[in-house]
Amino acid sequence: MRPVIIHIDGPDKTGKDSIRRNVVQECKGEALVYVRSFLSQIVYSRLYNRKINENWFFHKWRNAQMSGEKFFFIDCSYELVKQRFIKHNEDDLDIKDWKDHRRVFYDVLKEASEKGIQINRIDTTIDSIEISAKNIIEEIT
Repeated sequence: MRPVIIHIDGPDKTGKDSIRRNVVQECKGEALVYVRSFLSQIVYSRLYNRKINENWFFHKWRNAQMSGEKFFFIDCSYELVKQRFIKHNEDDLDIKDWKDHRRVFYDVLKEASEKGIQINRIDTTIDSIEISAKNIIEEIT
């Protein structure tokens, strides 16, 4: 495996940090893995009315992709996320807001696609965290 930079984004409780841990462990130091990258910066600026230069983020995102960095969007069903909220006793985000957050992620993903930015989608409703991490590793090798 050659060294690679990986970006993982997605709404809360979709499995991003768990997947990151597995990827880092399996890559044995050959991958730098960011959670909450360009995509999340744009999404949360919109959700919380923070003024950022979105074009700058899209430009940096595109350049990173062109230099070989890999991007993954982690998704999950509402029902499974709801179970995870209950299991982890989440206080910082109301599960009712999660659908709005997910919608904004999809809006920004569509805009990114229109700008030529490719992002791989992984659904932790279908695949376990371990399988999802394995799929990322297969994509980067």
